[in-house]
Amino acid sequence: SVVFLILLKDTIATMVLKKDGPRQITEAEKVLRWKILGYNGAIPIHVIIDENHQKVTATYKKVKVKYMKVFEGSWKMEPLYVDQERLCKSRSRISEEEHKKCSGSKGRIGSKVTKEHIFQPSSLLNVPPVSWFIRGISVKVTKVCSKILENM
Repeated sequence: SVVFLILLKDTIATMVLKKDGPRQITEAEKVLRWKILGYNGAIPIHVIIDENHQKVTATYKKVKVKYMKVFEGSWKMEPLYVDQERLCKSRSRISEEEHKKCSGSKGRIGSKVTKEHIFQPSSLLNVPPVSWFIRGISVKVTKVCSKILENM
């Protein structure tokens, strides 16, 4: 088992490029710090983030990310009506207002988070076994992020 630590912690700069009601486009520069087997380093990440606070969605795409050919993704958060089948039998997809109406405001609401992240290392790092190592790290980081979300 390889011991590693990755932190997307340091924000170099953020700048709001456009704000239009619930939608906000931000340019962000961050640093991904890593430590693997006693070696450490940093990878600068420069992305554009398009957020919609009303729909609770966001997309991001690289402006410049060192060692990455493709680095983009999106996430969205949707209400999940936990007891919808029991309280609102005749409906399959309903709004929050409809759920309150048919459940008598007693239904439980949760959240469904959908995240997609696409990355492709640059040709320098896209050869086995380096690419296998990078994929393994990204899988572990994704699991850690999921655990953090679970514990919030």
